[in-house]
Amino acid sequence: MRVDYETLRVKLRWNCVGDRLFRDGVDHYEIDRYRFERAASAIPDAGHAVIADIGSFPGYGIWAFRESAGYIGMGKCPDWYRSALHRMGLEWIDCDFESPSPIGPPFRPPDIVMLQEVIEHIRHPKKFLSRLYAWMPSGARLYLTTNNQSYLGYVLKQIAGRDIFDSAMTEDTVYPGHCTYYTLAGLSDLLRGIGFEVISAQRLNFLPPPASTAIS
Repeated sequence: MRVDYETLRVKLRWNCVGDRLFRDGVDHYEIDRYRFERAASAIPDAGHAVIADIGSFPGYGIWAFRESAGYIGMGKCPDWYRSALHRMGLEWIDCDFESPSPIGPPFRPPDIVMLQEVIEHIRHPKKFLSRLYAWMPSGARLYLTTNNQSYLGYVLKQIAGRDIFDSAMTEDTVYPGHCTYYTLAGLSDLLRGIGFEVISAQRLNFLPPPASTAIS
């Protein structure tokens, strides 16, 4: 894909405006850069692979997988984002993760299906993964990341008696809150039970490394 970073940053509105966590003008892609670069580096021979990026909005994968043979965005998104992808000649497939309906066919069958930080937002993950498994062409591979149940932040919240899942009031929103966390073994067993072959399963830290401090 021939894409320009500055064009993507402007057209896909990656600049933070009114975000409580980050000051205005911060580039949202840079916040998640390590996670996407790690995913891109994990794909062998990406230049010959068609990537289906589930939960694509707001489009960081377009830049991260720019060396790929093709890009398919999937999920829910605002109308302006869908139109922006179409103007750039990129494919978009509307996909309601909670719907029992089959996922629409792509123009080109994907070689790699990306499911990054999405599965924890889905209220019926087994049903969704089963639909995804039926949709994926034979030989396609799934790259999945999600929050780890053993994450220290969640453990501390539980000790303090605080909720670790989002309110049920998020149920009707476009981007619902966190519904489920997984252990590595539990998620691997779920995938195998659906029919996937788990080639690799490991824990990764997507947080930036701590800054080194010189002591004199």
